[in-house]
Amino acid sequence: MHSRALILPALDLLLVSAAWLLAFWFRFNLDIPAEFGRLLLMTVALPVVAYAFSLAAFRVYRQIWRYTSIVDLNRLLAGAIFGGVLAAAAVLMLRLPAFPRSVLLLHPLLVLLLLGAVRVGWRSWGDRSDHPQGAGKPLLAIGAIEDVSSAIGALRGSRDWHLAGIVSPIPSEVGRSLQGLPVLCALDNLADAVRKTSIRTAVVAAVPGSDARRQALILASDLGVTLLTMPRPDEWLRTESAGPRRIELEDLLGRAAV
Repeated sequence: MHSRALILPALDLLLVSAAWLLAFWFRFNLDIPAEFGRLLLMTVALPVVAYAFSLAAFRVYRQIWRYTSIVDLNRLLAGAIFGGVLAAAAVLMLRLPAFPRSVLLLHPLLVLLLLGAVRVGWRSWGDRSDHPQGAGKPLLAIGAIEDVSSAIGALRGSRDWHLAGIVSPIPSEVGRSLQGLPVLCALDNLADAVRKTSIRTAVVAAVPGSDARRQALILASDLGVTLLTMPRPDEWLRTESAGPRRIELEDLLGRAAV
């Protein structure tokens, strides 16, 4: 654990150094003159120190790369901007002759690009390794894109099921996608989705008590499709399973169980 806490900052600072090199490289159209190559080596420690302080000040290393979110990327953005300001101030204070000022503008952009790409790539790799495509039984999600988006994290965290597509009660959403999941058809055409995919189980993500839930129950009954739903808020505290469960009457009526 301690070694990992050292490796991640070291990797970031290595990328900061690489971004410094790339900034010079792009500034001189991929051919750095010898005198500016020496200037690059003389000054590379300045951005490394500036970004080490900045990223630590903005608590970037309290993040877990595996669960990088928009909030974490915003914090990284703030750290990169502040680090760029510190590095630029240090270079300008030294009054280095003929130092290319455009490098000071390019460098923060490249730092943000490299550090952000590593984190996003790490998260994508982790998601794929934890939940390989096709693991578990296939499952259709019934609900509007907005409703499915609220439950997609828990659904993808289930090892027993994997989402294969969305059936939306809003016809205009057909053909769109959510995190790679296609909206296969409108709810009225649930039979078409079942016939094309041969999937006989669906999770209802529509709001409890909504018309879409009641319509899904009627259509599923006629088609022989098993309906599941996500646990109610009170059930998260009473069960170890966070996965879908069979739908109950209270889920359709939109009221708490008695």
